[in-house]
Amino acid sequence: LCAPQLLCAPQLLYASQLLCALQLLSALIRLSDLKADMNSIPSAVGWRAYVDQYLRPDPANGLHVALKQWPIKMRNTKKNREKYRGRALIGSEYELRGEAEFVKEYATMHSDCNKLMKAIVKKRDERKKKKA
Repeated sequence: LCAPQLLCAPQLLYASQLLCALQLLSALIRLSDLKADMNSIPSAVGWRAYVDQYLRPDPANGLHVALKQWPIKMRNTKKNREKYRGRALIGSEYELRGEAEFVKEYATMHSDCNKLMKAIVKKRDERKKKKA
């Protein structure tokens, strides 16, 4: 028999096969969750909800995988394209700046996501011009 802390070669092989099977099962579950999400992006009110949907899954509202992790094919459907772009714009700016700087920079636009998106695009254009 093997020592309790050490695994014999057959046990190592079994453990690695089990790990591979668990990883495959996990990937299949994520894929099925993603297919369930594909129908549509849930509605959201306010910039924090946009950021949350972009960065984190929200199964309670039908979003099992964060939008940031959606493949291009799924986010570019006619139904999802516009919602995805808005959430990606606000979410990626939030990620880039961090919460404190994001809130400080865009404090006056937090109530209107359309104005916030326009302000973010303007700031990004300004940053590009400074780099050039």
